[in-house]
Amino acid sequence: MQRRFALKVGIAAGVVNDILGVRKSKPGFDIISKILQAYPQMRAEWLMRGEGEMLKSAESLKNNSVSSRPAPVELHIAPDTTGNKKAPWINYKAAANYLTGYQSQERYEESEMLSLPPEFMPGKQPYTAFTVTGESMEPTFFAEDIVLCQQIPQTQWLDLRHERLAVVVSRTHGIQLKRVTVRKELRLLRCRSDNPRSIAFDISLNDEGDSQSDVLELWSFEWMLTKRNDPPIREPLARVANIENEVGDLRYLIESMLDEREMARRLRERDRRKNTPTGE
Repeated sequence: MQRRFALKVGIAAGVVNDILGVRKSKPGFDIISKILQAYPQMRAEWLMRGEGEMLKSAESLKNNSVSSRPAPVELHIAPDTTGNKKAPWINYKAAANYLTGYQSQERYEESEMLSLPPEFMPGKQPYTAFTVTGESMEPTFFAEDIVLCQQIPQTQWLDLRHERLAVVVSRTHGIQLKRVTVRKELRLLRCRSDNPRSIAFDISLNDEGDSQSDVLELWSFEWMLTKRNDPPIREPLARVANIENEVGDLRYLIESMLDEREMARRLRERDRRKNTPTGE
């Protein structure tokens, strides 16, 4: 019972033992606040001073449920776009044109432009935004996430660090976001997904020209924009809470044992003094 109560309120079981056990510790303001939050039907006057009824009336609960709810706040934001930097946004519609117009300077014409403050796109090198599709990079990236990237010069392709996160533009695989590893001796680019169900694949790589290379472009991932706001995974959090409770119980038990030992030592010392004859 005490453990369930502690878990619901969000405190260690040892604290409950201190309040209800031999120590009779008085709960502080933080603990009282947590109890009232966990049990909104309980009256604060009863909990703190023992006055009146323990539970609120049905009418009071009904009124509180309406009055305590904060009014919605509307935010009207008109950002100042002066000085913003722009990056071509290769979204779903622009992706096909991006590849078919690879040799043309007009391949960006059908793409939208992503406008952001300059601190999000530092430096003089241009950026390009790509929209993530599919599930191959879950759980790191999800469909409709936008990744902002800088192009990697072709002369640096063979020197990329292991497992570099990059957007790969290739003749055979289109535009893909992958973790890439260069296999220098074979002139291959190993592309691996974060989703364990996806199979890694190799693409021919050449840093001397496009004629022998399947890879057309490599873009270094810098950061992403996402609309996802998933709730946290509760199971690990519950395990942590249980561990904290068990540690609290263990600490209380150790403290109790130390108190008992100290009390026994003092009693022995008192008895020893009583039995020791005093000098003249």
